[in-house]
Amino acid sequence: MHGAWSGLVLPCAPVLVAFVVACVLFRFADKDASWLSLLTSVAGVTIAISVVAVMPYDVWQAVQALATGGDTGAQDSLLQSTWVATYWTTALLSYFLCPILMEFEASGDFTIATRLQTSIRRNAVFYVAYTAILCLLLIILIIRGEVQGDIQSWCIAASNAWGLFVLTVLMGFGLVAVPRHFWSLANPSTLLQDLYVNAVVKDEIRLSRLFELQDTVAQARSELAAHVELEEDAPGLHMQRLAFAKLCQVADRCEMLHRELSGCRISSPVLGTRSDKTCGGRGDLERAAGNIPLHPPPSLSRFAHLHRLLKAAALEARRASCCFDSHVERCIFFEDLQQGDHTAAASLLGLRQRHLALPAYFPRARSAFAKLRRSLLTFWLRHLRARALLGLGWASCLLSAVVVMGQMTLFADGWHLSVLSLLFSGDYGPLVTQAFCLVPLSYVTYTAYFSIFRLKVSGWYGLYGNHNTDAGSLLWSTPWGCQTSSALLSALGEACADVCHDGLRDWCSQVNGVKVWLRCQPIGGVIRLGRLAGLHWALELQTTEAALNLKDLKAFSDSLNQPMNIVRECMSQVDQGLLGALQITQTQAHELVMAAQMVTWKLSATACNSLELLPTLLWAAKGHGDEKDVVSPISEVHSSIATMRKDAQTVRTNYIELLNQVRYLGQCAQVTLDEVIISWLPAPHEDESGSLETSPGHAIDPTEEQRHSEKCLELALMHLDGLCILLEDCSDFWLMLHSAELQLRKIEKEAQALCGKAPVEERHGGGVLLQAFCERVRDFCKEHCGVPPANFQIQSPFVVQAV
Repeated sequence: MHGAWSGLVLPCAPVLVAFVVACVLFRFADKDASWLSLLTSVAGVTIAISVVAVMPYDVWQAVQALATGGDTGAQDSLLQSTWVATYWTTALLSYFLCPILMEFEASGDFTIATRLQTSIRRNAVFYVAYTAILCLLLIILIIRGEVQGDIQSWCIAASNAWGLFVLTVLMGFGLVAVPRHFWSLANPSTLLQDLYVNAVVKDEIRLSRLFELQDTVAQARSELAAHVELEEDAPGLHMQRLAFAKLCQVADRCEMLHRELSGCRISSPVLGTRSDKTCGGRGDLERAAGNIPLHPPPSLSRFAHLHRLLKAAALEARRASCCFDSHVERCIFFEDLQQGDHTAAASLLGLRQRHLALPAYFPRARSAFAKLRRSLLTFWLRHLRARALLGLGWASCLLSAVVVMGQMTLFADGWHLSVLSLLFSGDYGPLVTQAFCLVPLSYVTYTAYFSIFRLKVSGWYGLYGNHNTDAGSLLWSTPWGCQTSSALLSALGEACADVCHDGLRDWCSQVNGVKVWLRCQPIGGVIRLGRLAGLHWALELQTTEAALNLKDLKAFSDSLNQPMNIVRECMSQVDQGLLGALQITQTQAHELVMAAQMVTWKLSATACNSLELLPTLLWAAKGHGDEKDVVSPISEVHSSIATMRKDAQTVRTNYIELLNQVRYLGQCAQVTLDEVIISWLPAPHEDESGSLETSPGHAIDPTEEQRHSEKCLELALMHLDGLCILLEDCSDFWLMLHSAELQLRKIEKEAQALCGKAPVEERHGGGVLLQAFCERVRDFCKEHCGVPPANFQIQSPFVVQAV
């Protein structure tokens, strides 16, 4: 039974893990990623997670051997060989193969040999640095007389120490972030507030990356245009011609990517696409050559540098667009959940799972399967999702507390607070014992990978869904899991107990006072890191003027949404035309709130930027410096203020349009109500004077449907009148925005006047206008970002100090 269980677990567990990992990474990986990089990533993550699948079996073996009094060192050579192969394969992937392939994918060279040489050369710098640091530490330990064991043991110990450090950092974030993540998912209204704030930032990053891609493509096309004649006049330079052609293709693909992401074409006055260059002839290129700046002579290294820049800019643009699109989808999904539209939310989830549908040649089965899936998703979202997420949040909070309790008494002598040790007080059989081990180990692994999948290094690497993760990013995320796999064993031991036994040169953990040895490659001693005290990296939102303004805007949005929802419910039962007009009004109100939120953050940013220029202006107002010291900051302030004033004016115009739309909707509702009332009145008759009159006393009794429609319209009219009053009596936020617009207009006019006059001559004549301009800018900054008090002294162009 023992050998059969071993033969079943060891081969099947990695195969199952490899299948799951391949499915997950395939959804992340770019469709153009090389198979070598993808298989390397799958292998690395599979080996790392296989430790979680195989380790419970090893723990059960150790517990069973201790219960029966057997020797754990002589049993199951297959398991020992598995640990040895896992460890050294992990080390090879983490420290050699993945870094080499990462630089290989990022290289801009045009042949496999040159790309490999560039990758080795770039990695050699880090290898030399690592070797120097290890040699320095070794020299220090030799001097102190603390060197024991052979080189192999020291290498393994250093690798385990780094793995424990990485695992500690990742778990320190994950142990706190995982419960909060589940709780936030269970509360869509609170989560939407953070999502709306982050949407503006992500959109700005997306636009910035698209501009960088556009500039990089324009730079590449400019240099390609300068080297066209050299390419044609030097037919013997075969490699340069191939590199030139490859670079033109990459530039075309980058331009197509920019067009796909932004919906516009990159303007290139110097050189068009490759097909344009071929069809345009030499005459067009010669006419364009007169406007081309000087560039360095063509060379493979220069083409490789441009190729690398184009690849990096394209990847960053794709990543930023992917982040923004997925963020917008999350906002729409949680908006549907908040509004109770679970059918729409289920449909949105169904769009993400189209690959689960049956083949097209089973239309009835496909339709039935889609309907069943939609019904199950709707039932899950409506009745189970919130409760399940809350339960997961509290369960993960409990597990995090248990892990931290074990870490707090990691180095205590004779006592510990480990609750997990109770799970290993005896042999409960293979299934139960492995389940006891798998639960904490899986949670520790999940917290680590939760942090890895949310770790994104701007300008470098990260994991992005919907096939937007390049090969370099996949390879970058793989070593994180590999480096922590060897440390997971120690993490489990530290979570379960507090002392490590060094006999038989094996890793071990103390489980309820009993020594349990987990066999692994001998390491000549166990390296233990400091205790895990719940390290958590987080940014706390400070109470700023912008945050207070956004609170006022949220209160206005809430007071606007509630009556509109009531009106929507009433109109949906009376008239579809009115309902369509109301939906347009709601969309307009939503866009107004989003634009106002963006203007609020831009207003704060503009005030902070103006504050940075204020000391220079004040220094110049005292008669110091030359013309360039005052003209440049005034022009910069004028440019930012003018842009901000136009944005604020646009929002104010949209606010007035919303008020007119609500008034118009109220008039339409009043006309509809009059038609309902007239429908049950008797027909008018003409009297002797020719006037049309009707007698309400002879009116027929209205039907229940007519009475219901009348009541719904009266209720809708009442709330529409309330909305008109709300919009006419501007809230604090809109008064603030109007005041800010007036301030911006005055600052813009004064800055324009100062730019039109000679600022230096004006300053030496007394500096009245410049001093007044500085005071106005200072008042604007004081209101929107906070500045030092009025009694300040000027010491230098860039120092402002309060007295």
